[in-house]
Amino acid sequence: TISQRSDQLRELYLSLLSGNNNNNNNGNRRPLASLSPEDLTDVEWFYLVCMSFVFNIGQGLPGRSLASGRTIWLSNAHCVDTRLFTRSLLAK
Repeated sequence: TISQRSDQLRELYLSLLSGNNNNNNNGNRRPLASLSPEDLTDVEWFYLVCMSFVFNIGQGLPGRSLASGRTIWLSNAHCVDTRLFTRSLLAK
């Protein structure tokens, strides 16, 4: 299911973030059964990498949207300046 896949992606992200290939909460080592980086689609890679992005309130388009409490629609997103929209490189 989508929920299971999301949980698997989160587990893989935490594993990669910690530098451990094998890890669980109680310290016992076990193989990461859910996913490895080779199993991911392009969209899943984008999702995984974006999990590491943090936008403070008012920072970047997501932060500005959060600060205003309103949705911001960006037209022609494929033409954006990559210096302002760093994730656009990943999306392409």
